[in-house]
Amino acid sequence: MFGILPSYGLYCRHVEGLKLRDINLTLQSPDYRHALICDDVSPVVIDSFGAHPPKGAESVIRFQGVKKALICNCATSEEISDFIKVTDGQMNEVNFVGNDFQRIKQDVKTE
Repeated sequence: MFGILPSYGLYCRHVEGLKLRDINLTLQSPDYRHALICDDVSPVVIDSFGAHPPKGAESVIRFQGVKKALICNCATSEEISDFIKVTDGQMNEVNFVGNDFQRIKQDVKTE
């Protein structure tokens, strides 16, 4: 009905006050799309979000039009470049608390 969606997990668009807690996404086969996309979402709380992207994936989450976010207690199982990719070039208020980013090269990449 919708064709191929932009994320393999959750695609959230035009949401006010999104709270995601205790979510763990796994894959049966490699999928290089983002696990979570937030497009025009504010504020957003992402707490205990686990994703298992394939090795070499670009990032776990993509933000576009997100003005305020709290990212806490998140982790990834594979080495990846970025945890969050911001595609509109705007990094507004994004706070990180208690995350395990040992396998991530940088928390946020803006374009």
